[in-house]
Amino acid sequence: MSEALAWNDEHLMTMAEFRAWPGDGSGQVFDLVNGRVRAQGAPSQTHSTIQLDLSFLMERFFRETGMACRALPTPSVVPAVLSEWNERHPDIAVTCRPNDPSVHEVREPLVIVEILSRTNARDTWDNVSDYMSLPSVREILYLESEAIHGYLFRRLDDGSWPRDYVDISADDTLALHSIGWSVPLALIYDRTGLDPAAPPRRGLPRHRK
Repeated sequence: MSEALAWNDEHLMTMAEFRAWPGDGSGQVFDLVNGRVRAQGAPSQTHSTIQLDLSFLMERFFRETGMACRALPTPSVVPAVLSEWNERHPDIAVTCRPNDPSVHEVREPLVIVEILSRTNARDTWDNVSDYMSLPSVREILYLESEAIHGYLFRRLDDGSWPRDYVDISADDTLALHSIGWSVPLALIYDRTGLDPAAPPRRGLPRHRK
């Protein structure tokens, strides 16, 4: 363990300290979780392909429709709860606010996307309540990286969140109402080489087979 990480085990980092921390030299992305750093782990090429192609499809839609929105890869997202001690870096966050060079984190995200892998699934699922704490977030999408499958949370009309997510299978259309966009889920995975018949593996326990 590096000296920086060992120091962090004994002293909680504030978000300001975390942003000033140079990292451990590995090039990994870290989240700040209640004052402690948590490594995300190196993404697989499949993970990166899904992230890249989803961002491309969203950005193409925004440019073609003239929407002033951006699909930002691995942005800083600060939860509304205990914000001084927490910062997350989802795979994609969509915002329709203009860029502000003076602000580090993404402002008023509408959609947050996380990609699940065999090494980070538990930590990634733990982030969902932090994303739900942000008033601007309307939809949270989790995507598998070992199967063509997604899990979508959509905020209800009264502002609350549903008790569970909606499964999106390989032959379904993914619709994100907050940005008026839809696409066949399989198109996001088109270049991954994943078997369309492969069952999902990283959902919550009631969905595991």
